Order: sequence, then C-alpha cells, then structure tokens
Amino acid sequence: MGTKAQLYIERHRIGSDGHGVRTLVTFTGCPLDCKYCLNENLKRETSDGRWYTPRELLDELSIDNYYILASGGGITFGGGEPLLRGEFIREFCELCNKEKGWSINIETCLNVPLYDIEQVAPFVDTFIVDIKDLNPDIYSRYTQGSVNIVYANLDYLKDVAMKDHGCSVIVRIPTIPGFNTKEDIDKSVEIMNDRYEGRFSLDFFEYYTDKKDVPEADGKKICRILKTIRRGLIEENGLSIVQPRCTHKGNCTGTCPACESELTAINQALGDDGDYYVASRKVEKYGGDLLFGALNPRYHITMGLPQVLGNMNIVEPTYPEE
Repeated sequence: MGTKAQLYIERHRIGSDGHGVRTLVTFTGCPLDCKYCLNENLKRETSDGRWYTPRELLDELSIDNYYILASGGGITFGGGEPLLRGEFIREFCELCNKEKGWSINIETCLNVPLYDIEQVAPFVDTFIVDIKDLNPDIYSRYTQGSVNIVYANLDYLKDVAMKDHGCSVIVRIPTIPGFNTKEDIDKSVEIMNDRYEGRFSLDFFEYYTDKKDVPEADGKKICRILKTIRRGLIEENGLSIVQPRCTHKGNCTGTCPACESELTAINQALGDDGDYYVASRKVEKYGGDLLFGALNPRYHITMGLPQVLGNMNIVEPTYPEE
C-alpha cells in the first residue's frame, strides 16, 4: 500500500467529533471556498504538514489505543475535505479493522464524487455532514460551489450506505451570518424531513466568523478523563505504576510529558492484550455525559481547532500520593 496523504493529527478530542476519546486526523485540500472557513491552511497542501502512509498513520495513532477502547472512541477524519482522499481512508480502515476495531467517523461537506463515498462507506460508523444551506443560491454564494452534488450524495447515504452498511448520518445545519436566516434553515429542515424521510439526525449550530472567537479547550478536564482511564488500566491489570498527583496550575493541553510517560509504560506492559472494563466503567462515571454524547450541539467545532468541553461535572478521582 503506497498511498500517502498530508495530514495533521489532534489527539484527545472529547465532545465534538463523536463518542468517546477521539483522534482527529485532518487532510489538506477542499473543493469549496467558504467565506468563514476557519481552516484556510487546509484548503491546499502546506509546507509543514507531515505525509503518512495508512500503515504509518495507524502505528502513530496506536499510542491512544486504550483511551479509545475504554471510552468507546475512535478516529474522526476531517479537513479540508477527507473524502477527496477516499483511497487512503479505505486502506487505513482495512488495516484498522484487522488490528484495532476502532470506530470511524468522517466530517465532510459531501461535495465530492460519489465513488469516493462508496469506497469508504462500508467502514464508516458515522458521517457528520455540514450541508451549509440547501438553498442553491445561498450555497453557491457562500461556498462558490453547487449544492446539487450534495443532494445526490445524501440520496446515496439514505438509500444505500445506511441500509447496506449500517452507518449513521448526522446532518449539521448552520446559521451562516449574512447568508441565511431562520426561515432558510427551516426550509433545509423541511427538505431533510421530506426528501430524506427524517432518516438523518440533525444538529444546529452557528459559524464563528473569526478564529479568535473560538473558545479554548479545558485541558484540565481532558486530563482528568485520560487520567481516570489510566487509573482503571493500572488497577484492573495489576500494574505496579503509581500515578503522581498533578500539580500543574492553570489550563493545559490535556496531557504532558509525565502523562505521556505513564501511558507509554502502560502500553509497554499490556501490549494489545490488556483488560479495560474497569477503565471503561470509571470514565463512564466521571465523564459519561460528555464522552458518550454524539456531538456537542452548542458550538461550532471547527476541524483542526481546539474542542469545547462546555459545562461538565467531573467527580475528582482519588489518586495515590507521590
């Protein structure tokens, strides 16, 4: 398998791209030119993105295997437009199915050739579709593209992918400042209910028009969830690894060298054969409302930017003293 793609990887996404702890893998390249795109750097190949084969990507993402398994998480492909690299995703999923069994989500504008959807549909758990607006004039003015291909591809998801492959579809209907109104959104909903028979889940949100308005992630909450999983793995598998109490002040990214060192020690001790039932039950108790919701509908979560955790009540676990 010699397929390669330029990718950016964002680990430990929670509450924005699907169930559980997820890794967001974003591709470069997009068929649209949306006015409020917050990922301008992903519209075309960049000078700093790393190129991966499917095997190289799977090997790199495997560091978070137990986070993913214990939380019911997985991999979400975004962009740019990930379905432009359908061959790469298919090859990755074939490897992943054999070796990991992680769930696969795709965040897409769906404005791509049907073939690219057909070759990945058997492997995808959830398509998360940002339809912009289904009014042809609004769609064209906002994206510089045609909505007709989106209609056709939604037909395929309803009539073929959902029936033959069992995937689910979440259609995201945005408020686009200066482009659509509540009446326009209501019309898109009407089309969803009529033409698509209400088969898709709908999610409503509002576009940010400037990157500086995107809320920052609460890294401490991410840290607690990840630490809870590691704690469960240590307990259930009888590992002699003592978790230090975190003394970091202020916000953080959700992980640090000490956390990564502990995760590496767990992975080395367990390989792919560790038990994670206790870790799963613990994290469900401490962060279940967030981890096991499909999407956080209150925010526009732009692919490649920090996720928003919102208000989440986490019961602080008791950790051993150093």
